[in-house]
Amino acid sequence: MTFEKNPKDAALVELYGEALRMCNDDRDVAAIMQGIEKLDEVLKAEPDFIHGYYKRALALMTVGRMLEALADFNKVIEAGLDEADAYYNASVICHLQGNIAEAKKYVEYVIEHYPNNKQAVADYGNLLYEEQNFEEAVVYFKKAIELDVQDFAVFLRMGAYHIDKNEEEQAIEFLTKAKIANPTNHLVYYYRGNCYYAQEKYAEALDDYDKAAFLNPNFPEVYYKMGCVYYEIGDYDKALDNFSLMTSILPDSEVGYFHIALVALEKEDFDMAIEQLEKSIEIYDQDPNAYFLLAQAYAGKGEEEKAAEALAKAEELGFEAPVE
Repeated sequence: MTFEKNPKDAALVELYGEALRMCNDDRDVAAIMQGIEKLDEVLKAEPDFIHGYYKRALALMTVGRMLEALADFNKVIEAGLDEADAYYNASVICHLQGNIAEAKKYVEYVIEHYPNNKQAVADYGNLLYEEQNFEEAVVYFKKAIELDVQDFAVFLRMGAYHIDKNEEEQAIEFLTKAKIANPTNHLVYYYRGNCYYAQEKYAEALDDYDKAAFLNPNFPEVYYKMGCVYYEIGDYDKALDNFSLMTSILPDSEVGYFHIALVALEKEDFDMAIEQLEKSIEIYDQDPNAYFLLAQAYAGKGEEEKAAEALAKAEELGFEAPVE
């Protein structure tokens, strides 16, 4: 095997150079495909030209031929070429295929030999996170941040980690960094809005939720959260609008209908409340709170017998009235 940067045969050097020029034009897929064909010719003539496999692997990866790329990266690795990018890109391919265990093996090599490779450290944390090994993932995320990584997934997941621990200020710090890294991702604004909502900073929460909805109009969770905020501040019309948007996207969401009923009760629209609660119960009939609200709606209409039946069902399912 040879690790030279160019083929040994001088006649192939020009062909190799032409292939690389074509493969480096990442805006022209057709040119890359032609470049790959020329690399095939070079490697057929010199099958021990390891750098050629490395370059072909990169080109194959660019056009989405991942399994072929992985085979070439493995050939580079097996030949003993100490090329960190070969290991790193092999890990990326395995990750895309959902093979996290194999992806970790490749990244572990990079970290072992290049411990300050910040992207490898960040990616190892991401792989651990996807295995739901959150605490260990955070160790690698923190190390990657110390190495000044600017990785959107790291910041987003650090934000989510702190949200789970009810540490809203720390979460906001990381989510703001995630926003800088990727200002068009709706989840950043959604998660940060949740932090502001937990802090009862409703104006800031609505601002972030609005941005999330703009970036992804078909994201039902954000309309649910906006509905909750408007309900908290007593703007029942806007709460109703947002809960209704949620159910238009998720027509099988009993939570959406339940919250529309909550708003309807505040507006004393008992018929709407009953209609929405019946929809909610049709989807999930084991929620004692739905029957309790139904009892209130019937009571509001003066239908005491139906109210008593609904209350009895709520109690049967374990509902306990709050202590005054």
